[in-house]
Amino acid sequence: MALHSLLHAFLKSIALSIIIGALLVYFLMNTVFAQGIVSEENKWNVRNSEVLYNIISTEKWHISGDSIYNGHECKKIWYYLWQKDLPYTFSGLLREDSNIVYYIPPGDQEGILYNFNLLPGDTCQIINWCASEFSIIVTGMDTIETFYGIQRKRWFLNNSPYNYWIEGIGSNNGPLHTNMESQCSDWFDWSLLCFYHSDSLLYKWSETGDCTATSVNIDKCDHAENIKIYPIPVQDKFEVRSAEFEVECVEIYNVGGQKIFAKEYPGSTNIEIDACNFNSGMYVCRIMFSNRTVIRKLIKY
Repeated sequence: MALHSLLHAFLKSIALSIIIGALLVYFLMNTVFAQGIVSEENKWNVRNSEVLYNIISTEKWHISGDSIYNGHECKKIWYYLWQKDLPYTFSGLLREDSNIVYYIPPGDQEGILYNFNLLPGDTCQIINWCASEFSIIVTGMDTIETFYGIQRKRWFLNNSPYNYWIEGIGSNNGPLHTNMESQCSDWFDWSLLCFYHSDSLLYKWSETGDCTATSVNIDKCDHAENIKIYPIPVQDKFEVRSAEFEVECVEIYNVGGQKIFAKEYPGSTNIEIDACNFNSGMYVCRIMFSNRTVIRKLIKY
């Protein structure tokens, strides 16, 4: 009789554990999907590879703060480079409605960032971090299993197995990064390393063992912490500021690798550059000093 009671209690505890586990998974699934992408509980770590100079860094993205755009309530999205002692950079506004995420770049017009209502064969005009509207086509759909056994829908774009959206997470290149390579720059490559909700890891890229990535001794090699560009993103003009070194020359290249600006600045530590004639988009800025070179990205709105 005692053995029967013990067995009954044991089976009861197992059943209770299964029920609690199932409820936990259900709660996580519904909490994450109910929040959507535009939530202050969401964070993204993105690997940024500068292919030309073999420099790897980690962008950290989060959503914080409210704003209004054309009568709509929006959230502010920010990023910073994990390796650098720099403040977060405001990168625009987001809002979400009926499974569509809208993005408003700083000083620009609203566009669609994600449309999770699309089906295979559908096309859509979207925008990303550096480009105005461009066309994408959904070439396939399946599901992907993330943490806790949660199944999420996945949309493949433009016949590429390396370019897709994940339900509740965004692009596999980063939150604002759909088609960044083809639309913005061949010199950079972006990959979403990890996604967090309420500080819980819910997605990790299968090809990484860590949620941060960096080149070896990147800070010591290029003294990047001593060279700053302000403001980012760039509008009419920007400054190159050096806390320690005298800048000798500044060169700026467009995404096609063409040099569009070059000027020498002997003995200068604070330089102002007129960007009024630059087209909107991404640029590479080479700052030379003391036989060294620092590479900086510029985004012009």
